[in-house]
Amino acid sequence: RYTFSHHATNYDVRERMIAIKATKEHLVELLHSGDAPELALKMGEEQAKRIEDFEYAFSGVDVYGKVWAMAGLVKDESDEWEAWAIMDMSNGSRMIGITRLVRAFLDGFSGGDIKAIVNKDFVLGHKWISMLGFKEKAPDSAHDRGSQSDVLYILYKDKKG
Repeated sequence: RYTFSHHATNYDVRERMIAIKATKEHLVELLHSGDAPELALKMGEEQAKRIEDFEYAFSGVDVYGKVWAMAGLVKDESDEWEAWAIMDMSNGSRMIGITRLVRAFLDGFSGGDIKAIVNKDFVLGHKWISMLGFKEKAPDSAHDRGSQSDVLYILYKDKKG
C-alpha cells in the first residue's frame, strides 16, 4: 500500500498542512463546516460512503487539527483512476498548502493516467485542476455521469498527452 505523508513548508504556521489518512469523521466535519464546502472534483455518493476503504484518500489538516480539504483517487466503474477533492472554500491562504499536498501526491503516483471531472461552471475548480497539471480532454467533453455540466480532465502520467 502507498503511504503518503508530506508537510507543506509555508512560513506561517496557520498555513501549514499535513496529509493524514481520510476518515468518515473528516468528511462529516468538512461537509458541516461553517462555510459550505465545494466539491472541487466530483466524487460519487457511493464512493463517499466507502471513503475509509480507499487506498488513496487523505485529509489536509492544519496544525490545530481542522480539516480543510480531502482528496484522493478511486477506481471508477471502468477501472480507471479518478481524482476527487472536497474543500472548505474559506481556506484562503491555506490553498497553497493544500495544493502542495495534492501535487506531491500526484507527482509520486505511478499507477497510470488519472482523470478528473469538474463542473463546467466552477471557474476556480478549472484553474486549480490546470495548476495540478491536468489537461482538458476535449473542449466540449462531458462526463457520462448523467450531466452535461461536467468537463473531463486527464493527467497523463506516462507523458503521452
